[in-house]
Amino acid sequence: MLENPEVRRFIYEHLVDVNRIIHRIRMSGGTFSAIKAFFACPEVSAVGHRCNYEGRLADDSRVQKIRDWP
Repeated sequence: MLENPEVRRFIYEHLVDVNRIIHRIRMSGGTFSAIKAFFACPEVSAVGHRCNYEGRLADDSRVQKIRDWP
């Protein structure tokens, strides 16, 4: 990785894989929404979980709903 020695190899390989997947989807007629697409985010929330550098954590709003259950 002579172009950018600051990027770790596994990150570079992951970006190459993501690029390949996006290219295949676009070539088969798929589209993407720039508003809905997020890349390189420190944290994302999906399917009741918060995913970040600490791992996959339960979403606080979901946990509170369970605690408030009658």
